[in-house]
Amino acid sequence: MGTEAGARAVLVAVTTLMVGFGLVTSVMGVRGTEEFSAPVAGLAGSVHYVGFLVGAVLVPRMISAVGHIRVYAVLASAAAVSVLVYPFLVLAPVWVGMRVIFGLCISGMYIVAESWLSATSTNRNRGRWLAVYLVTANVGVAVGQWVLSGTGGSGPLPFVVGSALMSVSLMPLALSGAPAPALPPRLVRPPVRTVLAVAPLGPLTSIASGIGVGLALTIGPTYGVVAGYSLDRIALMMAVGMLGGVLLQWPVGVASDRLPRRRVILAIAAGSTVVAAAGLVVPAASMLTLVVFGAFTALSFPLYSLAISHVNDEIDPRLRVPASAVLVMAYGLGSVIGPLIGGLAIHRLGPASFWVLLAASTALLPVLAVALRAPLGRPPAPAAGDRAGSESGVSSGRVGHSPVRPEGS
Repeated sequence: MGTEAGARAVLVAVTTLMVGFGLVTSVMGVRGTEEFSAPVAGLAGSVHYVGFLVGAVLVPRMISAVGHIRVYAVLASAAAVSVLVYPFLVLAPVWVGMRVIFGLCISGMYIVAESWLSATSTNRNRGRWLAVYLVTANVGVAVGQWVLSGTGGSGPLPFVVGSALMSVSLMPLALSGAPAPALPPRLVRPPVRTVLAVAPLGPLTSIASGIGVGLALTIGPTYGVVAGYSLDRIALMMAVGMLGGVLLQWPVGVASDRLPRRRVILAIAAGSTVVAAAGLVVPAASMLTLVVFGAFTALSFPLYSLAISHVNDEIDPRLRVPASAVLVMAYGLGSVIGPLIGGLAIHRLGPASFWVLLAASTALLPVLAVALRAPLGRPPAPAAGDRAGSESGVSSGRVGHSPVRPEGS
């Protein structure tokens, strides 16, 4: 019961955090395009994920030193303060710099949440737990779009509200009586080679997901501005996208717990590519763009939870915090690439390039999955590392694969 109570506290904290995140991200895309230009807005979105990469290196060390709850509290507070800088210093260098700090904080809070949930789940239910996690996160971002409609996009109010929500998000964890996961081992750097050796499709899927989600969340509002949408329609488009991202999280999570995760990744990536390509034939002014955008996010957003589940099935249990950092790093790398290219593409090639890039973000993933030439395997089986008293790869000097299943997922 204690572990479930802790997991529930994590989910409530993440939901509150993502309401503020969704609000701030959308208003930043709109205000950045209006105050500066589409390329500057894209650059700000990209450096946000540079902060992701920095956080993936620093935060595991922080967790190893002081634990999950204290790290989350520090990061939530720092994120809240960084958001308050935007409306009072409307300068491109300041906005870009604050986005790095903001990205670091968000990255770290993701690592805390994902490693906590991975530690309290098993290979038989991990896909479902992480599906619930991403459902709550996407619902939070969607609610943030409706909050934006209420606050408006001008003035300091949306930033103040977003900052307050991020501060409030630390309360569920701070007040929870459930024990936090054990402190992970201290590593000099994230075990990138270990993760790539054990489950290479995990980081590749994370990169593809980062590109697609980065484009959708960061360049989506810019696409709306260039396409001539009103603020209300931009907010509606982003809300539809986030709600679309919720629709298939649970079914995909359940399927990935019963079927080989690699096959599920292949099918989801291929479907996402086809849907995004359909956006090229829909006029930008048509309301059907909302349907296409929602369908793309419905298919593509579960990719990240599949990557987490796939890696945590295979990695030694005591390496789950640094393994989560590797996935966040890969996701951040993709999210740097997506907005940076997307801002330039929309500026020079027009709004249609948005759909081309969304399709490209997932088109290569099935090819890479097949190119790995690893067996597609059977459904996930209980890992030895998930049972009490199992041998730890860290304590035995082994930092790679726990005896999960020989054929991979």
